[in-house]
Amino acid sequence: MAESCYYRVATAIRMINPSLSSRTFYDWLNRIEQVTDYRFLRKERVFTGKVINQVLLTKKDIERLTRLYHYRVGLEEDLTLSIYRVFSPEKYSEITKLDHLIL
Repeated sequence: MAESCYYRVATAIRMINPSLSSRTFYDWLNRIEQVTDYRFLRKERVFTGKVINQVLLTKKDIERLTRLYHYRVGLEEDLTLSIYRVFSPEKYSEITKLDHLIL
């Protein structure tokens, strides 16, 4: 069985959009975990003698985060709504189901 490939946050940002700030990206990751059941892999690693908690992302995570970037930045959609759209489609449908009926 082949092992999955994981990406560091800095690599993921370069893949999504290099102009995206790491602070904003971490805020998004934390917000996703706050408002949905979705969890990213976190691994303790030793770096320059200190233990750090590093986020590791899969290709699927990066694909979802790219879609989130499109909705949030490209379409200027509300962050929480964009998160629901990508990471919790059921919640997104529940929230937006009556939108087309409001005049």
